[in-house]
Amino acid sequence: MTTTTPARLSWLTGEVRSWQAAGLIGEDQADAILAGYAPGHRLSLVRLLLAVGACFVGVGVLWLVAANLESLSPTARVVLVATVWLTALAGGEGPSGAVADLADSFTESPAAAVVYTADHACEALSMRQADDTDRATGDQLLARAGKINPVTAFAMGLLPDGDAEVLLGFENDDQARTNADTRAVLAAGPAPGQGGDFSDRFAVDEVTAEGTLVRMVLEPEPGAFVLSDLSSGPVLFATC
Repeated sequence: MTTTTPARLSWLTGEVRSWQAAGLIGEDQADAILAGYAPGHRLSLVRLLLAVGACFVGVGVLWLVAANLESLSPTARVVLVATVWLTALAGGEGPSGAVADLADSFTESPAAAVVYTADHACEALSMRQADDTDRATGDQLLARAGKINPVTAFAMGLLPDGDAEVLLGFENDDQARTNADTRAVLAAGPAPGQGGDFSDRFAVDEVTAEGTLVRMVLEPEPGAFVLSDLSSGPVLFATC
């Protein structure tokens, strides 16, 4: 049995059931295909690095609290401990969870990768970093491409076979399907703020919606530095 991420399994289930509904395969064949997969999480390098980083942050916060605990009043101590605890709970259910899920969704463990929270992606990759002319061009391209929704997380990695994968998380499956179409158009067009077209840097091999994530498979052009080019803004197809 093959273990795959819940997002990929959800996408595969939808595809198999659509084949069944179209009469391409029977119910027994559909069940047999799906029986070969089970949801699970791989301990990817990116996920491991995220966990290590989170541990260092946690240790730093605990050290800060311990170093100043004696100088605080009892009421202040209770407030401080409650704040740290609630922040940890919010982080576990919020952006860090979305980031970790996305980091675990690469087809293969990447040789190099960047993973951003929604807030960081919307700041680091936004068209706000472009000049007025490029921002106006970007607005026109976005209007022609169609509807976009804010991302919940952004990740990009260079795979061992030389391809690059861009992963964008969204709130629900419908948003992912809509944005797969829109962002595929944007990724194949001009690159305002970076110069030229995105096709000067890579070819878009495939864009798919898999549950709540959008997977873009890119084939870098010879000599192109795709990871460094797309890990800082402006990147039109990653806009929020």
